[in-house]
Amino acid sequence: MNSLIIFTETGYLQSIIATLVFFIICGIFFYINQSKTGYIKGAGYLITALIIDFVTVWFEYNMEQISANVSLKILMSVSLLMRLLIMILLATTATKTMLDQSESNKIVGIATFIGCICIIYFNIISSNGTAINVFHNLFPAIGFAYLAAAFFTKCFRRHKSGALLGCIITGIITASLAIHISNEENFISQPWYTGIIGYVGLGMTLLLLIVDTQEDTLDKLNQKLNKYDIRIKEMVKLSPFPIVIARLSDDSILSANDNFLKLFGLKSKDIHNYRFRDFFVDADNRRLLNAHLEREQVIQDFEILVKAPESTTPFWLSTSANIIDYDYNPALYAAFQDITDRKKREDILQNQATRDPLTSLYNRRFFEEEVNRRIAQHPEDEFSVFMIDADHFKNVNDTYGHKIGDKVLIALAQTAEKALRENDIVARYGGEEFVVYLNKSNAQEAKLVADRLREAISEIIVYSDANEEIKFTVSIGIASSQETQDLNKLIKMSDDALYKAKEGGRNRCEIYQGDKMPEQPETEKNEKDEENIHPAFSKSNNIEISLLGGILPNPEDIHK
Repeated sequence: MNSLIIFTETGYLQSIIATLVFFIICGIFFYINQSKTGYIKGAGYLITALIIDFVTVWFEYNMEQISANVSLKILMSVSLLMRLLIMILLATTATKTMLDQSESNKIVGIATFIGCICIIYFNIISSNGTAINVFHNLFPAIGFAYLAAAFFTKCFRRHKSGALLGCIITGIITASLAIHISNEENFISQPWYTGIIGYVGLGMTLLLLIVDTQEDTLDKLNQKLNKYDIRIKEMVKLSPFPIVIARLSDDSILSANDNFLKLFGLKSKDIHNYRFRDFFVDADNRRLLNAHLEREQVIQDFEILVKAPESTTPFWLSTSANIIDYDYNPALYAAFQDITDRKKREDILQNQATRDPLTSLYNRRFFEEEVNRRIAQHPEDEFSVFMIDADHFKNVNDTYGHKIGDKVLIALAQTAEKALRENDIVARYGGEEFVVYLNKSNAQEAKLVADRLREAISEIIVYSDANEEIKFTVSIGIASSQETQDLNKLIKMSDDALYKAKEGGRNRCEIYQGDKMPEQPETEKNEKDEENIHPAFSKSNNIEISLLGGILPNPEDIHK
């Protein structure tokens, strides 16, 4: 391997250049191998071989000066052992990098044993100078030949640029050394730049090997991803649930199974014309789903309201979703279950729990809970409460029967609900009594609303079974949060004002005026309540039951 570094008496500058190039390349290799960004097995052995070669050539160049104090045989033995070590390291590089390690280790071991025998025999026993000169070149030649063969075996792979260059470089070095085996000239006779070319060539080989290794790794990852995508596609296709895969960046649909197409009435050829968000009724619902995914990565049983592109009828889905890699893109993987029937049942149960079965207005319990919640959330808001009571309702029941009495209550409830704003709340408080929460209004404003409502109710006509016209009026008591924000006290105040309205002749609206309000005789009030209460209701147990057995009259019959 004496062709790689040349020291001459006049070539100090060239030697310095060669040395710098050598250490720069070694530094680059060391950094790459340590960083694991392009780790190559055996690269460290090659670098070590080059370092030993550098030291060997320096040692051989200075051997004459060193021989003044040390036996020449010992120095030659050291030189030959170093060249044998270079051969071993080059062979190990081939073993680690390219070849089957178990078989190659045997060959390296045999060659090492034979090399040691040759050094002992030809240098120490026979002192054969010609043989020694041959082994100077033979040992590294064998190592480079072995490495060239290893590179050659990898020249048939897909990514082979490093193997090809390595095969060429090591082949040239092997041939050069082989020529010198039969050449009796001194082994330091080649131009100085041949060493630099050799080192640079091997350096480029390692760099290309790193690139090839990374490309091989990338190919393997791509194969895994392809298999992964194929498995996902099979899972999507065979799943009994509707499944969609949508790209996160733009919501475009990448894949959907037949159950998803059937659920939304789509054809497979049209699916890519839509984005996942196109199926949502409420855009905020889609943004909320995204927010949950960003925070948790996986969600279960998230309810969404959707509609088919060609339909206006919404329906409910329960979705379980997570984020996956699909076709090299972060994507949303979502499976669905139709829960429309369940939501309808929930709505029915919710209505049964919060609404009066006869009038469909909110019941007393919901009214108190909702108004207290609003007061707690916005204590600074002004509001009013008023109680409504149908005048002489007992006479309606006694004269026309409870069925007609129910029709009167339904008509009253419908009129009150239509007359009030969306943020106001009207509820059936019990019997023929109704309670209203009027949002953001003082007592005077509430009285204007109450008067308009009273007049609207007085114009209602309900027809008896004998087609007789029945008209009725209401009395209304009003209390405002200017008095207190305690709902129970406000209801009591509005009830006191209602009593004053009835005492004043009925079909009136009265505002609670504190100490100016007349006291209600407890016995008289209780007797009046007993007389006016609908027989189907009892304040003691607060059970609200229609005499119609839950069968509501046709709304059209109310105005016949």
